[in-house]
Amino acid sequence: PVNTLPEEILVEIFFYIRDTCYALPNFAPVRSILKLVAVCHHWREVISSTPSFWSSIDITRNPMSEWAQLCFSRTDKADKDVTFHYPPFKHRSLPDFLGPHLPHIRSLRFLQAHSAWVASISLLLQDPMPRLRRLEVVHSMGPRAADTVPLELSATLLPQLEFVRLIGHSVSKQIVSCRNLRSLELRNAIMPVSLDRFRDCLEQLHSLEWLSL
Repeated sequence: PVNTLPEEILVEIFFYIRDTCYALPNFAPVRSILKLVAVCHHWREVISSTPSFWSSIDITRNPMSEWAQLCFSRTDKADKDVTFHYPPFKHRSLPDFLGPHLPHIRSLRFLQAHSAWVASISLLLQDPMPRLRRLEVVHSMGPRAADTVPLELSATLLPQLEFVRLIGHSVSKQIVSCRNLRSLELRNAIMPVSLDRFRDCLEQLHSLEWLSL
């Protein structure tokens, strides 16, 4: 029977199921996990004791919900990939909610961020995130960069940042200090300086492999 398999193999099977579910329409991360933990006590114990299984945290509702809190507590100090799908909650709670977890966030994505969110996101970026490698902020209403304040990206606070995707948001010229950047996408964004000057600044990013403006 399947429960005679080593736990490491079970975990790989569960990862495959979870990752396959991500490709499905109307994917609900909660649903896929709940179905697995409901099969039997052994599966529930294996999943609950595997921090990496909870590390991809998709927030589609209130991030202060019990489910979101459970995901963060199960991952403990493991790297976390956090994605916000425009949940209906007060954006000013972002710093308080994510603050304790910032040292362990590897990927932070806001896929439908309203202009009002930018101030709260900027406040987040003022704190050190030593493990952050990917940052995505996509405006929920299309190209509205003129309505937003520039996002400050500091190499001192984000030393591992490699992938940046900003759609419809302004960007600070500090971004060129992030020398580890490998991928940079700035669509419908207001540049901090003239395009020629910005191009010259980009020459300082020796690790940059992909650029989209």
